[in-house]
Amino acid sequence: AKSATFWYQARNLFNNLITHSASKLTPLEYQIPFIADGYEDLKETIISKEKRGISIFQPRYRMSTLAYSGQPISIVKDIVDSSLGSLKKTPDVTYFIRIKPETSIQRLKDSGKLPDHFEKKFESVKRTYEAYEEIIKNPPYGEIVIIDGERPVGEVAEDIIADLEKKI
Repeated sequence: AKSATFWYQARNLFNNLITHSASKLTPLEYQIPFIADGYEDLKETIISKEKRGISIFQPRYRMSTLAYSGQPISIVKDIVDSSLGSLKKTPDVTYFIRIKPETSIQRLKDSGKLPDHFEKKFESVKRTYEAYEEIIKNPPYGEIVIIDGERPVGEVAEDIIADLEKKI
């Protein structure tokens, strides 16, 4: 519970920072909460489960840190990789669900969920989409399987399951 409370407080602090002074933060300052969150996830979830022989399927990992940073990808990659040190892990496979910003925003609206900081403005969603597109041109972390996310969600899930079954 102590760890969860700390991360909740850290995220609230970070949300205030990016809302009020993101343009004043250096690339490293901007990445600190993401790196800390990634470190905690890596240590508490990934490594812990890996030691017990449990496979892990995560919705986001290191590529999202690069894409959402709003900073030059090579700089953020170096910061993240050096920060994680010997703990860093490369996923066996990353599924990139390619979905246009317009479709993403519409699905968010249709879901009734409130947008987070990164989803409030179309330009932010578009910038993140473009960053992901840049990342997949030169994948930094292992195999990337690109899935057409413009199709119905069920079809996308079927494609991922079919690919995973081939790999097992």
